[in-house]
Amino acid sequence: MTCDKYNSYRKEKFSEQTPFEDFYSFGTVRDLEHKIIKNKEEIFRCRTVGIMQSLNGHFYLSDIDTNSNADAPKLLLNIAYLRSSMPSSVIPNGVQIFGTMKWQEKPVLVARIMQVLSPPMVVRLKNAISGITNTHLAIPMKEYEDDIQC
Repeated sequence: MTCDKYNSYRKEKFSEQTPFEDFYSFGTVRDLEHKIIKNKEEIFRCRTVGIMQSLNGHFYLSDIDTNSNADAPKLLLNIAYLRSSMPSSVIPNGVQIFGTMKWQEKPVLVARIMQVLSPPMVVRLKNAISGITNTHLAIPMKEYEDDIQC
């Protein structure tokens, strides 16, 4: 049985009133790290969900599923421009962060908005946002595939 999917909205261009750079794109910690390593001069807005922890006086963010792995990628968090107060805790917290990714000798996530969440909520939010972005995220024309399977 065939099905028709309306995917052409993913190919539409952004308008001058709503440029692509004004949107926060979702990515896992691993995805954000790979993207910034490839394009070190690029600065982009991003949204991510992960585990925030303090190590030696610095805050780091790691993926939910790789937090127990010592080799897991960790992004350095810059909280100087945080709009809300920072929760005081030495215990790792599940967080959702809206911010800007940039390269400063290593990947740095400059947090603008941080929301502390319970562990079950972090997992549900990551799964929900990942599912939505995999289905509905606007993609560049060169990456668009016409043969999307149902």
